[in-house]
Amino acid sequence: MNHSTSEKGEEDVSETSSTLDGVKVKEEFSRLSEVLQETNRNLSIFEFLLSNRINVPVDSNYVKSILTTVKESNDNDETNKLNLELENMKSKLRIEKIRYRTETSMIKKSLEIERKSRLGLEKQLTNAHTRHKEYETELGDLRTGLEALKSQLETREETARSLLSKDIDELEASLHAHRLKNSETLDKHERLKSKSKELLKRLKRERILSKSKDRRIVVMRSAFERLKCLSKAMEADYRYILLHLGGQIDLVARLLNAYYDGSEKCLQKSSNDEDFIEWFARIQASALWAQKQIVSSGIKNWTGKEDCVKESTHISLSHEENEEDFRTPKNVVFDAVKQVSKDYPDKLNNLFAQVETDDVVE
Repeated sequence: MNHSTSEKGEEDVSETSSTLDGVKVKEEFSRLSEVLQETNRNLSIFEFLLSNRINVPVDSNYVKSILTTVKESNDNDETNKLNLELENMKSKLRIEKIRYRTETSMIKKSLEIERKSRLGLEKQLTNAHTRHKEYETELGDLRTGLEALKSQLETREETARSLLSKDIDELEASLHAHRLKNSETLDKHERLKSKSKELLKRLKRERILSKSKDRRIVVMRSAFERLKCLSKAMEADYRYILLHLGGQIDLVARLLNAYYDGSEKCLQKSSNDEDFIEWFARIQASALWAQKQIVSSGIKNWTGKEDCVKESTHISLSHEENEEDFRTPKNVVFDAVKQVSKDYPDKLNNLFAQVETDDVVE
């Protein structure tokens, strides 16, 4: 096969060289024919000029002989020129042949390279054919596998459709139930909205009422604060009055005692350590003694002496009998003591603490 391809390449080269030579020869012949045509034209022009200049009739044979001689002379010159040109052409053809030989050798080398590449390509083609056959077998296997997969897909699609239909039915049922629940919840929501609106209205009313009550409470608190201040002032006044009256009673009793020269030692002396009960008992005792003395002095002035003594003894005895059953409640004593003013000495505060622990003052 390689030999046939080389022979074909040589034949192609020879054919190309022969065709090139024939083309060049044809070109030379065409050029020569053009030269002959030009000479014929020149001769016809010369004949025309001769006929116009010379009025004497000219023999045609004579003219033809002249023309033939001219033509022969011209032909000899042309042949010489043509020979020279042919020699030049031959030299050029030799040069061209040498060039074509070199080109043919180069073409042969390129042909050998192409043969080698063609062999490689043929090997690649054989490998490709084998691979193509393998791919075709693999494709057949794949087609069988695809058909099996298609059958499996169809069965799975049928099962999936059945499952989907079941799931859709279940979902529709659940959706219907959810819609019912949603409608119920919406109704409940509307009810709750109405109730919440009512409750908000009530709450606003209650807030308004509570604000008014708070205002009233504030007013009442301010009034109570004023009452407290007034009560404190009144208690202070009462304390001051109690202190003052107690002091006056004690003073009157002591003056009466001094008036009677201190013959009766029934008055007790005040001390800083005495408690409220002792103080109140002392003031009460001094008040009773002063009453007795005033009564006895009145009797002395208006009646006799004996009656005065009897009356005084009767009053003292009745007083002693009444003292046994006399008990003052704690709240009365405590209320009385509370009226003492703040300017009273600190011993009254100790008396108040002792009174709060006792229920009854004897």
